[in-house]
Parts: sequence; structure tokens; C-alpha cells
Amino acid sequence: MEVRDLEGTLLPAYCDDYDDPSFSIDLSAVAKLILRTIRQAGQRAACVVQFFRAGELIGSWSLAREHLSGAE
Repeated sequence: MEVRDLEGTLLPAYCDDYDDPSFSIDLSAVAKLILRTIRQAGQRAACVVQFFRAGELIGSWSLAREHLSGAE
């Protein structure tokens, strides 16, 4: 899992090896929840959460996507 700011810089304190291929969950929904949690905890610089498996993006959420979807 990667967490990045608006400029795309990694926020290493929030990055983690968080992948279990046996889970069949919507990782974009998980990314949305994680991003909200991180921001509510005071890390307002966090703008993107992404999940990768073998270098391939398998789920993500961003503030830009949230604004486009009309979600709060």
C-alpha cells in the first residue's frame, strides 16, 4: 500500500505491505476508508492511497476521485 501527497511524494509513515491475495475485497473501497482515516487523524497532506500486487495497481482512492464522484 502506498500513500502519497498532492505532488505524488510518498508518505512513508503510512505505507505498508498490506496485501493478501486470498482476500476477495474491493481494495478501492478499502483505500477510500484508509484515506479518510489518515486525513481525519490529522495527516491532511495525504491525497492518494494505492494498492499494488506484483507492480500492478489493484485498487486506489484519491481526493480527486472523491470530488469527481460527489462523495463527502
